[in-house]
Amino acid sequence: MFKRTTTYRGRAAIAGTCFAAAATFAMLVAGGRASARQGETPQGPRGKRGSIARKYKNIKVIGDLPAEQLGPIMHGWSDSLGVQCVFCHVPEKTSEGKTVMNYEAETNPMKNVARDMFMLTTTLNTTQKSVGGKVTCFTCHHGQVVPESKPPAKPDKK
Repeated sequence: MFKRTTTYRGRAAIAGTCFAAAATFAMLVAGGRASARQGETPQGPRGKRGSIARKYKNIKVIGDLPAEQLGPIMHGWSDSLGVQCVFCHVPEKTSEGKTVMNYEAETNPMKNVARDMFMLTTTLNTTQKSVGGKVTCFTCHHGQVVPESKPPAKPDKK
């Protein structure tokens, strides 16, 4: 379990950031920009297609980055939510009976949620000066799949 060490004021700031993130996400979905679940290809940050998109199949939103960054990005996402690869990716059995990951498969709906969330954090980091480019999955999730929806109770004064 994640132990919080921030002050009440710090917790309120985190809760405010989460509210802003949720509001921005709602605007993205309403505006049709978070389109992965609507059958359209989501668009990541603009620019030249990087080596991730050239080296790996089915990369839709982080393809502009160097290939060596894919592993650390995926591990950062899974650590931030406290999940394993199978949360978004599909395990399959080989003809030899060995279980391997099918990273290209689109059958797990959480993969599109992850894409939407990436677009959310990218949008927040590029459009909201107040966050200083520091919004990540961990900003809201703190190692939990579902972020807390209300701030923690005030500590008892003794």
